[in-house]
Amino acid sequence: MIKANKQILSTIQFNCGDNNLNEFLLKDSFKNLENSLSKIIIYIIFIKIIIRRFNYGN
Repeated sequence: MIKANKQILSTIQFNCGDNNLNEFLLKDSFKNLENSLSKIIIYIIFIKIIIRRFNYGN
């Protein structure tokens, strides 16, 4: 996923010379990456809590 983002960003930088746009796209893609990683971490925590509750129930 990170490699794909870097490839997309490098082609965007090659195609258009607008540095502000490139910086904005770079920051935006990393924000999306951080958001997806944080969501995955939150889901893992919830799954662990649910598993613990089921184990205590048995």
